[in-house]
Formats: sequence, structure tokens, C-alpha cells
Amino acid sequence: MWSSLALLCELEEVLARAKFRRRIEAMATSSEALFNHYVSLVEVVAVEQSVHVVSADPDDDIAVSCALAAEADCLVASDGHLLALGSHSGIPIVNPSQFLMEMVTSASFADC
Repeated sequence: MWSSLALLCELEEVLARAKFRRRIEAMATSSEALFNHYVSLVEVVAVEQSVHVVSADPDDDIAVSCALAAEADCLVASDGHLLALGSHSGIPIVNPSQFLMEMVTSASFADC
């Protein structure tokens, strides 16, 4: 699993939003603890070249740029703008359900 500095900054900002506070507190944790745990699970890649392929939401380009920098086998996303691409530069963009089904039924995404 990979991330980039830009994605980590976005995650940190999202986790700190008031609308998630009750859910996070209900899990007896904090946004900082969740963020730090996530950081411990990912390999951070340096994105040296950003792409501009998601015209409907340019902020989503950071996910595609990260996948390219990581030479990922797939990009798992729930975002409709990313999913609408279908793939980019040979990297399939799939939703979490599709990813899990592929993991169960084949080895095509075994290295994601």
C-alpha cells in the first residue's frame, strides 16, 4: 500500500474535520492516532511528476500521480471521478468491492 505526501496531508485534514469527530471518539481513538497508524502501514513514494487527468476534480489527480509513482498494479478508490476514468496508464482504477472480489477470485491484483 502506497501514499504520497500530498495524500497524507489530505488525509490528515479530512480526519480533523468536525463531522468525523464523533465517529472517531466512538472508536476510543483520535484523529492523530488514526493518522499515525495509517502512516505506519503505507510506503510513502515521492511523486516527481503530477498528472492532470481528472478534469471534473483536479484534487483527485494526486491519487493518480501517487499510483504512477508507486508503479501500482491498481488504484482502489471510492471517488466517482476516479472510477469514471476506469484506468490510467495501464493501472486499473477499481472500487473496494471490485478489488476484494478480484482478490478472492484471481491473482490479477495479488501485488496491490
